[in-house]
Amino acid sequence: MTMHPNEPNEDDLIPLSPLDEDDERRRRQAREEDLHANRELLEAMTRRPNVPLEHRENLTMVDLEHFVINYCLDSHDGHLERAFQNVQQLRRFAALGRRTVEEFIDGKEDPALKDIPAEQLANFYQSLLDEIREG
Repeated sequence: MTMHPNEPNEDDLIPLSPLDEDDERRRRQAREEDLHANRELLEAMTRRPNVPLEHRENLTMVDLEHFVINYCLDSHDGHLERAFQNVQQLRRFAALGRRTVEEFIDGKEDPALKDIPAEQLANFYQSLLDEIREG
């Protein structure tokens, strides 16, 4: 049998290991714990009163970043209802919500998203932006 140069040889194939559900669960739990700890730290560092976002006078993209991060994490973990709640939150802030997502599309990174492949993140960002625009 003649092999074509682009066809993989059985010796070239690397078998994939089975998905370890316990390991995946531990990683998700660790991400959630990290996110919770980061929120607590941010709250402790800013020490501003707990004023709802829609009542803040000086709202910035930083105030909305957690909605983008949570959307990606929830989408990645299959929590689509929770992901949609983040869409709804960003829609409330219209142009600022869109600019926040565009900031991630333009390369902003967050450590909470490090376990999501870059191509998948790019798709999440674009889907989020499209959903915000549709609202």
